[in-house]
Amino acid sequence: MVKVTKDIVFELTLKCNLNCTICTRKYLKDQSSDLDFSMLKNVLNDLKQNYHKPINFSFGGYGEPLIYRNLIEAIEEVKNVSPDIVLITTNGHLLNDTIREKILDSKLDYIRISLNATCVSEYKKLMNSDKFELVESNIKKLFESKRKINSKLKVGIQILDTQKNKENFSEYKKKWENYLSGNDFIAYRRIENKSRLVDSNFLSDGNSPRNIENRWPCYALWKYLAIDTTGSVYACCEAYTFRDKNTKLYLGNLNDSSITEIINSPSLEHIRNLHLNNDYTSIPECKNCTKIINYPNLWRLKNGVWEEKNENLIN
Repeated sequence: MVKVTKDIVFELTLKCNLNCTICTRKYLKDQSSDLDFSMLKNVLNDLKQNYHKPINFSFGGYGEPLIYRNLIEAIEEVKNVSPDIVLITTNGHLLNDTIREKILDSKLDYIRISLNATCVSEYKKLMNSDKFELVESNIKKLFESKRKINSKLKVGIQILDTQKNKENFSEYKKKWENYLSGNDFIAYRRIENKSRLVDSNFLSDGNSPRNIENRWPCYALWKYLAIDTTGSVYACCEAYTFRDKNTKLYLGNLNDSSITEIINSPSLEHIRNLHLNNDYTSIPECKNCTKIINYPNLWRLKNGVWEEKNENLIN
């Protein structure tokens, strides 16, 4: 199997304007660091010279990317190097007139807004904030501004799996029908349990399981590499929760190795092979994580080992 990744997630900042119930950021000791902009540029230059496969870039992690002072420059820097998709994941609180105009004037391809709720009470429960209506208003203004200038920016609204959201979702989705156009969407997403740090059963009262017994290899290991604000690189974005250099999910630091060296490292191949051979005990973080509930099973089991259903699916 070719060692390739489809997406790189940059955590631009650990600063955040919220303290969400569902977020494990509160367990982190450092909650204020920013990614050195020169490190982003070094990664992009290395990829341009040495990695000649399509790759998408996301700005997310455990901070709010709209806080990062070089956000627009980061978008432009990526688009100057790669024609592929650039995505921002945001809570939408700071999506005011000024930043909305800057984003629409930029080359950003896709913005995903974690609204996560369908009503004020559920928003308070999940996000620990009473600004549900503010975020709804910010999203509507984004759609309106986008329409005025005929922008091709893709806008996604994420709603999380809770009993109340489940009851409301069909009707709530209709509320946005007149705003959505092109590739825009509103989607329902199950709450993932990051190594039991989030009591997803309690929060959802729905379908998000505490553990998964009958599992398959997690596609995140083939799809994402995650870079945190210090330059540490992990095999998937869920490792942002742990930030442990002793975990197998830690692949190295950009101060010591280039991004292409890390992509081609034996460490990443080893982690993937553990999943293909149904060995999750060697990676406790994977054993306890339920991220795969939001990925389809892209594999078939043959002689006890998983292989791709479609040989071109990942490569």
